[in-house]
Amino acid sequence: MGGGHRSSRPALLITLVAFVALGLTDGLLGTVWPDLRDTFDRGNPSFGMIFASLSGGYLVASAASGHVSDRRGIASTLSFGTSTAVVGVLVVATAPAWWMALAGFVLVGSGNGLTDATANSWVALAAGPREMGALHTAYGLGATGGPLLATAFIANQISWRGPFLVLLVVQFAVAATVIRGRAGFATASCSASADTQQVASAHRPALVASGLLVWFGLYVGVEIAIGGWSYTVLTEGRGVSEVAAGVLAASFWVGMTVGRLALAAFGDRVDPASGMSRASAGAIVAAVFFWLDPGSLGGLALPVLGVCFSAMFPFAVLLTPRYLDEERAPRQVGYQLAASSMGAIVIPASIGIFAENHGVDIAVPISAAIVVTMSFIWAAVRWEAEANRRVS
Repeated sequence: MGGGHRSSRPALLITLVAFVALGLTDGLLGTVWPDLRDTFDRGNPSFGMIFASLSGGYLVASAASGHVSDRRGIASTLSFGTSTAVVGVLVVATAPAWWMALAGFVLVGSGNGLTDATANSWVALAAGPREMGALHTAYGLGATGGPLLATAFIANQISWRGPFLVLLVVQFAVAATVIRGRAGFATASCSASADTQQVASAHRPALVASGLLVWFGLYVGVEIAIGGWSYTVLTEGRGVSEVAAGVLAASFWVGMTVGRLALAAFGDRVDPASGMSRASAGAIVAAVFFWLDPGSLGGLALPVLGVCFSAMFPFAVLLTPRYLDEERAPRQVGYQLAASSMGAIVIPASIGIFAENHGVDIAVPISAAIVVTMSFIWAAVRWEAEANRRVS
């Protein structure tokens, strides 16, 4: 893969495995929930307590990650994050009481928040688009494997603790390897990619930083909203058959996966700023097509939306050092992921409230409006960030 120092390759491989573990964690939760619920004699509303525990730990840790890495360095922060996740998974897997399981999920969320934000900022500084695409593809592979792993245990009448024990082994291996490979991260982090060497530092960085935070919150929120609401919109709102709706809803995530695989393979041929503009334009067209539903073909926009969305988050992280300078980047990426977590909570839930009062079809125009809004915000961020380059 291009970009970065040759010594970064072992560290990059470690980071990719760490992201597979992040995806596994998120992917297996829904599948193990019924058995976990019954073990602790809880009701379905308690699932929200798990999500709140994970999200709370993640939000705080990701926001703090840049400050921790400034003080302790990339390697130490990743070591602490992965080790915290190991302790959290161990607590969840062996918890005899509900409150202990929740405490474990807080630790898992905290460890994953540190790992996620730190790894993203490190790859943005040390590598390039292909590596960033590979990073997010690794997460997708883990998230896809999570339900399969859980099903293998649940279907054979084995406790829900089994998948968490497997996850514990994976997390422990990641943590041990990160600790052992600390020098690789230290060396690689000193080698910026061509993208980060050509810095167009904003003359009003606070404005750019604020715009980026809003963009990240909107992006992750609308990604989850479209992925979560599309099946219900197609079946209950537009009368599409369950099979066809299921295929179309899945095609959104397939588009995301295919797009990130393409980014991992060919991302070094695309300038992130230009690629972001094209992806934003394509997303607007696809979101409006899904909304207007011409000839009842609106659902065909979902895989296109997935492909367009697939590049947005990686490109936005990659451009953060270019737009705000490398020294500010680790802290800002942490704030961005915290904003992403807020968007993931607020936007899908808000759409649910509107859907309850106005019907599920309302989810599509709201999503389209968010896509248009975040595209204008990104255009403003790019214009502001590159202002110094235009006048020099």
